[in-house]
Amino acid sequence: MPVVSGARVAEFNLGSVPVRIEFPFLLVAVLTGARAGSVLLLLAWVVVVFVSILIHELGHAVAGRAYGGQVRILLHGMGGLTYRTGRYLTDAEDIVVSLAGSITQILVLGLPALFLLRTDAIDSFTLHAIVSDVAWVSFGWAIINLLPLLPFDGGNIAVTLLRRVNGVDAVRVVRVISVGVALGVALWAYHAVGPLTSLWVLFFGALNAVALTKKGT
Repeated sequence: MPVVSGARVAEFNLGSVPVRIEFPFLLVAVLTGARAGSVLLLLAWVVVVFVSILIHELGHAVAGRAYGGQVRILLHGMGGLTYRTGRYLTDAEDIVVSLAGSITQILVLGLPALFLLRTDAIDSFTLHAIVSDVAWVSFGWAIINLLPLLPFDGGNIAVTLLRRVNGVDAVRVVRVISVGVALGVALWAYHAVGPLTSLWVLFFGALNAVALTKKGT
């Protein structure tokens, strides 16, 4: 995902993986949770977003490390990004690394949260709201991330697959698809989730639309 550089909030290591958190990450997390209804639920939302996206990026990091090289994680205004240095990956390896983030996020947090919600074992309104947030961020966002929309993981996977087709400008084709996907998801999100999520998706659609106007993109 594109980097939105901002002031550093914290830096630490998870094992051998350096992690950097920038202020815009926290700002966006707070803004998207502004409708939480209470300070406690807002704080819980920010923690849920932080933990879920960090786990997503750790999924990328572990998969990237499995193929050799070094990795580091950045949490920035538009989400998260895992950098990897080392040899170039094959197409199959690149797809595995791209899939690893959402799959890890879904398995570690998303599915357990959905299971808890379906069992009706939670009788606390506050706890139910928090688990619902975990389910949405760790399952809903993870699925959206796998759609063919650049610069999401699904968009990168689509580019990797289309590059195998002779005579196809893979990036341009996926950018066109991305604009359509962004419009569709934004319309759904506006009615099902809220305007902020809709604007967030539209932002990426706009990035692709602008890129299509530039020669060679």
